[in-house]
Amino acid sequence: MHVMRLAPCALLAALVVGCAEHPLTPAEDSTNSAFAVGGTDRPFKAGLSVEVHWQYDWADPVCPVLTMWAGSGTASHLGEVYVQGAHCAPITRPTYENGHWELTAANGDVLTLEYGGWPANLRASLPLPMQVANGTGRFADASGTIYVDDFKLVGEWGDDGNPIEPWYGWFSFEGAISY
Repeated sequence: MHVMRLAPCALLAALVVGCAEHPLTPAEDSTNSAFAVGGTDRPFKAGLSVEVHWQYDWADPVCPVLTMWAGSGTASHLGEVYVQGAHCAPITRPTYENGHWELTAANGDVLTLEYGGWPANLRASLPLPMQVANGTGRFADASGTIYVDDFKLVGEWGDDGNPIEPWYGWFSFEGAISY
């Protein structure tokens, strides 16, 4: 009877000792989907504060008004970030187009989000989707969808109907990212 109890324990001990002597190499470990390139979806959140400016080129039929921003904040998987981006304002069409946000971590890794087709009434259209487009470092093969789930813009309009620069904004993002 004692032999029957010892055999499973001895087998378990041999397996544990065998694994300790030969740990998995990074290549073997990458077969686990959680560690593979483009791994599993992970929650993503960000809070970003920006300063907003505009560039006008009324002769450009594609993008006569380019809205640009830069600032900082915090983002899941990146920590403290510097952020910059731009989009074409809905002047000659009913939607925001050619939009992108570029989040740069302290270590230099970059995550780029892109969007288009956002309606002119942004507040009524929340949440606003963005696709993870590309990145550098650990985000080189990233994918996912991130949403602007809230924002606030503060600024004044001039008598000519154009914004008086700068404006200030705060944005909250939420979604999922795989990398």
